[in-house]
Amino acid sequence: MKRRLGLLLCALLLLSGCRPAPAEEPVPPTPSPVQAPEPTPEPTPTLESWQAGYIQLIQGDGREERDKAWEAEKGFSSAEIDYLLYDVDKDGLPELFLRRLGAGKFYFDVYTCPGEDPLFAGKFYGGRLASNLYSCPRENGVLSEASRADPSGETHWWRKFTLEDGILEGAELLDEVLWWEEDEWFPAKPEDFVPGAMPLGEPTGLSSADIRPVLDYAPPLEPWQEAYRDILLYPEECGEFYAVAEHIPSENSWQLEEIAEDKLPCYFSLSDLNQDGKPELLLGLGIRYNDPEILLNILSWNEESGSVEDMDGPRTYPLMDLLFFYDTGYFGTINGAGGLYTEFWHLKDKDPDHYWYGYERSAQFNDDGELVAVKEFPFEDTNGEQLTLQEYYDLLGESAVSATNWQEATEENIQKAFSSIAGKEVP
Repeated sequence: MKRRLGLLLCALLLLSGCRPAPAEEPVPPTPSPVQAPEPTPEPTPTLESWQAGYIQLIQGDGREERDKAWEAEKGFSSAEIDYLLYDVDKDGLPELFLRRLGAGKFYFDVYTCPGEDPLFAGKFYGGRLASNLYSCPRENGVLSEASRADPSGETHWWRKFTLEDGILEGAELLDEVLWWEEDEWFPAKPEDFVPGAMPLGEPTGLSSADIRPVLDYAPPLEPWQEAYRDILLYPEECGEFYAVAEHIPSENSWQLEEIAEDKLPCYFSLSDLNQDGKPELLLGLGIRYNDPEILLNILSWNEESGSVEDMDGPRTYPLMDLLFFYDTGYFGTINGAGGLYTEFWHLKDKDPDHYWYGYERSAQFNDDGELVAVKEFPFEDTNGEQLTLQEYYDLLGESAVSATNWQEATEENIQKAFSSIAGKEVP
């Protein structure tokens, strides 16, 4: 009996020893740290060979070699250097002007880059008191203004440089005389030497390590832009486009002679009237409200002939308040001075007498300026036949373009107008 109890006790002990230990509470995994997304690198701009060459000269290995050469000249250091770009010979590739200052003197070093590496084109003295550069539109050249103080007084002069086969040439002395009037010196102006010349802007300092002007330099103007610009800048060479027609089919034609004699400033607008993706050039005289007092002409660029053409024939248009162009080719002038009427033409119709009133309302006032009567006229076509409102709208079309961006024809406004079209800054 004892033996049997002993065996039972051993069995219980063995069973208790084989029982699995109670399961432990699961430990939650430690979350891995959130990895911040790597910033997307900015795309590297695609550089033209001349851009890469100039940047290398400004910031790369070429700069060290250039600085050593300059430091050999007493008074110069790389901290006193800045630069700008200008296409001297108008071949589509700008030249690099490096201006350095030392011992109170300005010097310009000029480089050109027809291949991968910049080539030294020449240098010139920029004076002590002034060192400005001006453009030479339509010419191979750049205009340099300089002055210095001598014991005998201030000397002021202009020089014109050209680029021939990659070499800076000319240095033609244009003027070195200042005239005195009412205790003030009056130097010559750049337009005295080059029509349409404008400042090239303040050079960018190399100490700022800023190469954006090299990257942002605008390409040359397209042929149609150059043609429009020349018409606006040199009206004396394009008299046929500025001629005021004798016939203006409106009630305000009697004011034409007075307006023409006032020698009002010329205004222009670039508007894509025929919606072909290329704007037409509108010429106007004077400005009243936001539109010209007289619309002189509508000009277009002929791609095949490579020239500017008169788009609307021998016409000059009346005093206007609003001007709209429709996709059917019709355009109208809406006038509210002394009444309200709308005159319509068609762009393809060269006959200056062929126009029609779309709507007219004449107002009559008494001596006290009080409105006493209003006379209204219905819609009429070119033959004087009345039109329904629907027929009127069918003639005009559904969309209209308003020439609202009128600007005075100055060099600055012309450059800005073409810059907005290209989406780039024009230097």
